[in-house]
Amino acid sequence: MKAQALLDHPSNPGDLEPLQIMLARLADLETRYDVERGRIRESHADDALKHRILALLDLRYRAERQSLVLRLAELHERHRTDLMGLRPTRH
Repeated sequence: MKAQALLDHPSNPGDLEPLQIMLARLADLETRYDVERGRIRESHADDALKHRILALLDLRYRAERQSLVLRLAELHERHRTDLMGLRPTRH
């Protein structure tokens, strides 16, 4: 299920707050990464230094993003499991 579909689900809104927080953190990371890349590219440093700095930035970004995505997946699975547990069973 896509993230937006989770946010639009009619379950208890309080259940979605952790997912919304993680999605916001992921969006913030993406924005910070884009801004920092632009700042580095526009700097007056020589190209070799820019390349090294961008490589370090990419490593840090990927590590942070992976951590957030894994946490988001855990929250999604927990939310999905909770929803399945709330559904009445047929006899």
